[in-house]
This record gives sequence, C-alpha cells and structure tokens, in this order.
Amino acid sequence: MAFAPNNFQKVNANQQKILAYLKSNPYATMEELSETIGIAKKNIFNNMKKLQENGLLRCVGADKNDWWEVAEQ
Repeated sequence: MAFAPNNFQKVNANQQKILAYLKSNPYATMEELSETIGIAKKNIFNNMKKLQENGLLRCVGADKNDWWEVAEQ
C-alpha cells in the first residue's frame, strides 16, 4: 500500500539516491546503501532518519524481516 509524504521538504542528492535505490531494492541494508551510494553508514543513517521524519520513507515489518517503503511523490 502506497503512502504520501507528510509535507514536502527539500530532498538532497544523497537522499534522492537512497530513495531511488530503495524503490527497486526495498530489503537493502545500510551497509549495502553505503557501498552503493558511496557515503558513510552514519550519513546513510542520518539521511534515512530525515526521510522518515518527513514521511518520505518508512520501515515495514519486524527487525529481521523488515523492508523499506518509499512514499509516492
């Protein structure tokens, strides 16, 4: 089920790359994102936190079986 963002916030280049990657790879780990995008895991974590706070990204499922859902924009 798709969901919509809470409010439109400016999304930086790294956040755009994270959202694009997670749309096609919803089970991706932060380590995988870090290697693919080329930034530190800490920066992946911080960007994903901002995306979640803005309603653009959410985690679905339990700890070991979770996946990422990207909001329809």
